[in-house]
Amino acid sequence: MIDDLDKGFTFSGICPDQLGLPAAAEAYIAPTAVRIGYNPDAISASVRERMAKIIEAGLATVSLAGIGRVTALEGWGVSTIVARGMTIHSPRWAQVVARMVSPRQLVCFVLTLGEAFDRMKEGTSLFDAYLMDALGSEMIERTADAVEAEIVRWAASRQTACSRRFSPGYCDWPLADGQRQFFSLLGPGTIGVTAQESGAMLPSKSVSAAIITADRIPLAYPCSFCGQRDCDHRRP
Repeated sequence: MIDDLDKGFTFSGICPDQLGLPAAAEAYIAPTAVRIGYNPDAISASVRERMAKIIEAGLATVSLAGIGRVTALEGWGVSTIVARGMTIHSPRWAQVVARMVSPRQLVCFVLTLGEAFDRMKEGTSLFDAYLMDALGSEMIERTADAVEAEIVRWAASRQTACSRRFSPGYCDWPLADGQRQFFSLLGPGTIGVTAQESGAMLPSKSVSAAIITADRIPLAYPCSFCGQRDCDHRRP
């Protein structure tokens, strides 16, 4: 779906398999079970059948959309990363950039499962809504993984490396400020995504993320020098 990242990308109304994601409900039963606190190996046949039907219905409503852009890095300081059209206020990620060899570009994107997926949860039972929410979280994460993999391949073809993706609201990047930066740069309203004043996006299963490219990246994320040991998103 991303043919020429140098020009940015926009896509809408595509199915999961067009991004290389599984299209069958069976592939999502185990991961969504884990997300709602079930042991996948201990699910009864009747519960598994019910989950499969709910997931299948949810997958039928997914309409993937995304918008992304590559912009040049212009500088960084103790607490900021400055790119053309966007500023990231994050001391920890600024430290990651300071350790890079020849930082070059910022790749930003917004992805969503679409409004119809959100509407599927309305008027359903608590279990169905809980499972749909877990499915949405799994789907949008896999979608972001697929787009990140495309960006990594694109960077490698240009002999550059990539940081891990990072998003507003994680680490020390303020959510509301980060979303304002993304919306100013990308204008994701064109793919049906809006942001509340708090920074929360609608549809709810949407994600914004950035990746930094450089000639060499000794540290792909700031966890190794971050003192927040109880962080749920900490990477080894």
